[in-house]
Amino acid sequence: MGYRKIRLGMMLLFLSFPLTQLSGQDMDPYLDGGDLSFKDRIAIRTNVVDWVLTSPNIAFDYDIVSTPYDKRSVGFGLKYNWNTTHTFVPSRVYNLLDARFDYRFYWRQQPYDNRDNFYGDWEREWINSSKGFDKLLARANCFRSVEKPKPHISLFVGPYASVSSFSIKLSAADDALGRQGIAFGAGLTGGIALPLYGYENGSALDLEFGGSVGWHFASYNLYAVDIENNEYSKEGHRNRFVYFPLVTDARVSLVYRFRSISKQHTEIDYDLIDRRYVA
Repeated sequence: MGYRKIRLGMMLLFLSFPLTQLSGQDMDPYLDGGDLSFKDRIAIRTNVVDWVLTSPNIAFDYDIVSTPYDKRSVGFGLKYNWNTTHTFVPSRVYNLLDARFDYRFYWRQQPYDNRDNFYGDWEREWINSSKGFDKLLARANCFRSVEKPKPHISLFVGPYASVSSFSIKLSAADDALGRQGIAFGAGLTGGIALPLYGYENGSALDLEFGGSVGWHFASYNLYAVDIENNEYSKEGHRNRFVYFPLVTDARVSLVYRFRSISKQHTEIDYDLIDRRYVA
């Protein structure tokens, strides 16, 4: 009980942190462009959904490019909920240690009439001249150009890989079995990021909504609760590969950055557009 109170207190402290020293909400998403410093390329995030599920977690992202035209990052996240102390072995168990690596590509929506309607005309011509699956690919590549863009929102997608150690038994029934082992996963992660609070020193707290889907392999032991001897008894072993994609996480994350997401990758590389058009 005491451990749960500590975790609840940490979550409340983090949620109350952005309520101090705020600089207001008049952040222009096209201000302060330019190359990012080493510090500006770092982000620290935590997932509120995992905290609600009693899984303390933290993640770090680092931008591998520093130009104002592009944003790509590598990230590492860790969540941990393990080995709580009990007088009697519990009939329900939720222990998890999960490490996750990801690569993210960010983009923003742009209006069709950028650069005197040149950018929009080029994309419309590409879409109209394509057929079948090629047309679907063209629409996907042109997704960033829309009639009414939301420039303060940044979208991202990319692959992830994870490894986890777990011990889970959610039912208290006498015949219910728990599972303890290790799992490996890989798939796609994606979502949107938007500014939330800006601080006077230039740093910011951003908000992120997202999720992941992927394939998993698990190797685990089955166990049951032996109430008489106050211990768990092994009931077998299994290996399992999930052949269809599963939702592996849902995120409502608070992200601390030394430069807000609203002031990153805000400029358009027209030279790159020219090269694609000529090609």
